[in-house]
Amino acid sequence: MSESPSTSEGPEQTPRPADGASPAATNKPILSDDEQAKLLVELWKQTVTVQQHFNDLSWRIRGLALTALTFTLGAAAVAAQEAVVVQLFGRTFQLSALIMVAGFILWLAFFYVDRLWYHPLLRGSVKHGEALERELQAFAPVAGLTLAISKISPYQSFNPFKFKVVKVHSGSKLMRFYLVVAGLLVVFAFALQVGAPPASPASGTPETTSPSDPTSSSTPSSSSPAAPTPTEASTGTP
Repeated sequence: MSESPSTSEGPEQTPRPADGASPAATNKPILSDDEQAKLLVELWKQTVTVQQHFNDLSWRIRGLALTALTFTLGAAAVAAQEAVVVQLFGRTFQLSALIMVAGFILWLAFFYVDRLWYHPLLRGSVKHGEALERELQAFAPVAGLTLAISKISPYQSFNPFKFKVVKVHSGSKLMRFYLVVAGLLVVFAFALQVGAPPASPASGTPETTSPSDPTSSSTPSSSSPAAPTPTEASTGTP
């Protein structure tokens, strides 16, 4: 009677995934249509919250930029009215023009934070929301708020550099907003420096007065007593 060969019992081996397939893909759970719709809705809600966050930050930055611009214009106006000058590197500069230059540099800093920092993050969240809404339209055809806003936001404008009408998106709107104000600050700084009146003399300089009339100084006052004549002086009064 032949005995079957003994086999050693070891740990249960899991099937290996096919070549090119990840282990997670073999164990991917299958979601029903309702579960997929609920998951997409939750992802869309979180995406809209992120969009609101970045949009709120962008408008706060622009509000601070306009506040700084207001203070810059006010300070430059006061300095121009007082005609205050500053000596720098052996040259004379109008303080009002220097304030405009400082405002220009500060304005560029706000432009960097708004247009080049937070605006791309907002655009990324909008793109993700558009992708989610395209998936949601399979379950709810009316879903498409982000898609509708992205479609209606651009407007038609003539581009003088390309000599044709182009669509102006949010990024181009921001560029125009910041560049127009930056150009005005440069023009104001140049005008205040070049067109300022010459500095007035110092307040401690003595003022020159016209000589008085000699006839008026030699004429005796009517209230002063008349000088005695020689006869009266020689005879005298007893």
